[in-house]
Amino acid sequence: MTKMNFKNLIKQNYLILLERLDFSYEFVGVLQQNEIIQNQLSSIKERPTPRDKIDALLVALLDVHDNFQELAMTNVIQALKSSGQSHIANIFCRESDEVPMSYEHYRQLQTKVAKLCEYMDPENGLLDHLYSTEVITPSEAERVRYATGYNEMTRKLIEIFMKKSDDTFEMLVKALNDVGQIHVSYILTGQGNARPLSQKLRDKLILNRAKLIASIYFKGLVSVLMSKRVFTEYDQQHVESKQTENEKIEKTLDLIARKSQSAFCEFIVALVETKHEHVVVEMMGGEIAAEVEFIINTNVPGYCEENLQTQLREMMRSAFDNNEVGVEELGDALDNSSTYVMGVEEGSIIVKFRCKDVEALQELHRSETLDELFTRAFCHPLARQGLKYIRLHMANCQFQQCAETVAALKLMTSEHRKALLSSGKLLMHKLIVSDDLLNKLPLCRERRKAIESAAMHEDKVNTLLDIVSRQPDSAFTQLLNALNDTQQTQCALIICPSFLSPREEKATPKQPEAALKSAEDSMRHLISKLPSVDDETVTIINNLQTSLSTLMCNTTVKKTHEGETNMMEHTNTYQDYKPLPTSEVTSNGRITAMQPMPVKIPSSTHTASKENRLTAIENRKLSKR
Repeated sequence: MTKMNFKNLIKQNYLILLERLDFSYEFVGVLQQNEIIQNQLSSIKERPTPRDKIDALLVALLDVHDNFQELAMTNVIQALKSSGQSHIANIFCRESDEVPMSYEHYRQLQTKVAKLCEYMDPENGLLDHLYSTEVITPSEAERVRYATGYNEMTRKLIEIFMKKSDDTFEMLVKALNDVGQIHVSYILTGQGNARPLSQKLRDKLILNRAKLIASIYFKGLVSVLMSKRVFTEYDQQHVESKQTENEKIEKTLDLIARKSQSAFCEFIVALVETKHEHVVVEMMGGEIAAEVEFIINTNVPGYCEENLQTQLREMMRSAFDNNEVGVEELGDALDNSSTYVMGVEEGSIIVKFRCKDVEALQELHRSETLDELFTRAFCHPLARQGLKYIRLHMANCQFQQCAETVAALKLMTSEHRKALLSSGKLLMHKLIVSDDLLNKLPLCRERRKAIESAAMHEDKVNTLLDIVSRQPDSAFTQLLNALNDTQQTQCALIICPSFLSPREEKATPKQPEAALKSAEDSMRHLISKLPSVDDETVTIINNLQTSLSTLMCNTTVKKTHEGETNMMEHTNTYQDYKPLPTSEVTSNGRITAMQPMPVKIPSSTHTASKENRLTAIENRKLSKR
């Protein structure tokens, strides 16, 4: 090669060298051994971006004196080969079949990088596979792992591959398939039988994230996900390395969002199997199963009903599992009714829906619009096999049952969850976690075992409250009733000051006032028994007192006088409670109240002496602390 040829090759391939040459540590390490450009490397390395560095290097090579062109070329080729860039070295000296990434593959990586960042998981076996097969170098693997977060790691990895030889594109695809990320290889190639999770379902996970974290009970979920091959061992280790239950659930949701469409459907099944039907209903709605009837043309030569049924089932299953083209109109109609196809099963052909807007889906079915949409989506490809029309059968009772399920399985309200979790401290020395109590609660074996196996009584109480807080909202009332049935009404009143037991609800109209007074007495009794009262407990007590005051002022009591029923608003029976005062914390951790405990101020028709004596006793107890 002549001196002029070397310069011309740089000029002719300037853009491709600017894009594809990797200014790596290995490359620079060999290059700086050449005294010709050694002095310029320091200033080149100070350039802000890799592209700027390469641009400065190419300019420096073009400025090398003609007498040293051959030496410079030899040194550049050696540096390229030593750093795994033989495909770039071949631009100057053709010694192998390796060529830079083709324009087609380069564009695939470039245009798909945003989508790849959403679904690729570099650490889930992929980097190890690429490193062990020598597709990437140790320094390249380190550069990827040094990045923060899935998105940045993926971006770094794609940038590395865009600078590699063309054959590494297929190596990346193969590695993705080998480590179970088939849905990611589909993004690059459009081939394969797995699709990434659809954007609308990813949005479901994002929009419901806070609710899901608060409502999912983690124990037992990962083992089910592993048995369904949704999670790998890496996923399991990554999730279980987190410290708190909520952090583990959050990481689980992050991983599910990067999986395939079919993996998400298995995740929904896993939630149902681990007693999280209320979580599934909140996200996807209740379940409705439709039996598919297909109208056929028996005059078609070679017609076979069994073969037609099998082909139709597989076509539907593939279309819904993989978000295939051709079902967009059907998908849009289902989206408008908040309905999702969760699977197609055997037993004739059964389509499983999850629906939140039951009336909208029922109207689609009643008007036969759903039949027409299914017919347009699936009949044409199988017309030659005799398929003419598709009809879906769904009984009216299914719609009613689905609507009732959606209504019944509401998530725990934030107010009820807060009441449960904030009551733990007050219940610690009062609530008895007995077999009788647990028998009255809707607990699966896994969750009951978690409560019973807690080492300390305090752990039992906290575990019980945490588990109930993650169940449907109906579990809140079930716990209160269970406490009442096991003679722990004071505990029920601590959780919910307005709680009325079933017996009290059937008693005389004056019972609400008596129940509220019982709550007040319970609270006072509990304060007198606590070894110390800190600021957090003061806040809880103030909240309970505010609730009592507001409820009492709004309570109406029916009274009968001479055969006539009148409504009397007892707005003066109880005055507003004053909040517990700011307190001073002593060296032993107890508090000293700065003013008296709030007490009930009786009406003019009642004596205050007993209340005043109670107040005086409480003041003395608090002042001693």
